[in-house]
Formats: sequence, structure tokens, C-alpha cells
Amino acid sequence: PPVLLWTSLLLADAYELNISTDIEFLNLTYAASGIVTNYVSDLSPTLFNDGVTYYWRVRGYDSTNTGSWSSLSSFIFDTSESISTNSNAPFFLREVCRYCSTLPMRLV
Repeated sequence: PPVLLWTSLLLADAYELNISTDIEFLNLTYAASGIVTNYVSDLSPTLFNDGVTYYWRVRGYDSTNTGSWSSLSSFIFDTSESISTNSNAPFFLREVCRYCSTLPMRLV
């Protein structure tokens, strides 16, 4: 499955993640909060359609504050290529360098 990785925030207790097919995030494919790591690696491939560009953003929060959303990152889900010879990885995500977000956000 795809792995989405971002820079940890020192004051964040957890993170909220949105994945969408549009940059306004009006059509959410996936939304989660309470993520306590700076990555998500358990996304099901069944959430994604082949050849579609997906946009994602993340923000940190603690018990009293919520940070701003990160800059958008994107990936294309592609079942025509494989990232390994492992049959459990039947897809390839293009634009791998886009997965790492520097997260220009802070808790205020």
C-alpha cells in the first residue's frame, strides 16, 4: 500500500490526514484523525482508482490547538507497474518525491 510521510511536529500529539481527488478536498477519498506517527502505511489499495491523481494534506493538533493544513502533495495510483516483485504490492505510485512534505505549519 502507499506510504504517506511527513515531517513530525514537536508539539503535535496526533495528526489529521485527508486524501481527495480534488485540490479543494470537497470529495474526500479518505479522512482520519488520531494518527500518532508521522506516516500512514496501512491504506487499502481498494480506496484508490487506477490512473487517478490523489491529493493529500495533513495537520497536527494537541489537546487545545490545531495546526494549519500542510501544503498539498499528490500521487497517482497505477496498477500497471509494480514497485517490487512481491505479489502483495500490485501497484506503483508515481511522483515518489512528492510524498515528503515539509509541513509549513505550527500549532498556535
